[in-house]
Amino acid sequence: MSTTLLPGDCPSAVEGVTVCPPSWAEDPQYQGMSSYFGGESPLSLTVGYLVVLGFGALFSVFTTLVVFMDKTFAGNASITSEHFK
Repeated sequence: MSTTLLPGDCPSAVEGVTVCPPSWAEDPQYQGMSSYFGGESPLSLTVGYLVVLGFGALFSVFTTLVVFMDKTFAGNASITSEHFK
């Protein structure tokens, strides 16, 4: 016998939960879980730092190159605050 769950109803009781997310009703194997990765992060801390610092360095070098190319090829040798008006 299957029962139709209303939005917010839990397939079974979960301690401390009054309203269940819809994904718990759709796929009960995830009911009560707070992480889909089994409580571990999918990437290591080192990879996280490499991604954040790597993208930061990449974008700063790219921005520096764009400003240098603008200064060189546009013929505007002085870049002041008036340049950005």
